[in-house]
Amino acid sequence: MTTNKNKVISTDDIGKELAAQLSTVTPKVLPPADTTQTDGYLYMVFLPADVSMQDTDPVTKVVTKSCVDFCGDHWWANSPSAGHSIIYAALPDIKSCPGTNCYNNNPDWIQASTQAMSHELVEALTDPKNAGWRAQLQPSTCGEIGDL
Repeated sequence: MTTNKNKVISTDDIGKELAAQLSTVTPKVLPPADTTQTDGYLYMVFLPADVSMQDTDPVTKVVTKSCVDFCGDHWWANSPSAGHSIIYAALPDIKSCPGTNCYNNNPDWIQASTQAMSHELVEALTDPKNAGWRAQLQPSTCGEIGDL
């Protein structure tokens, strides 16, 4: 059962929810490690149609919204009870985002969802803690290598 019932959530909210959910998993499933390490898993989170993501850039203070500014996101969270970091990617329900940049000129929502999921999968695996190289794409946004 989820603890967060909000209809607009942040990537931090998702990380906290995953940490709470994983805190109930026995140590036999998740090996102990220090918090600089991960558990070796990537968690893919698919949000229901009535839930969206919204984040504020800590530096620029620019607010971004799923289906408007981005089609998915990846991030990480510390899980003290599990003893390691959790790496995850989250996507809104792409089907509920018609007419947005999430479709990338592709009318098929399944293909659009697959494209967004693949994009976040690659970024989460190659730069799990968002500490890699970034390019200045627009005055208010930076792009990861996978965005170029």
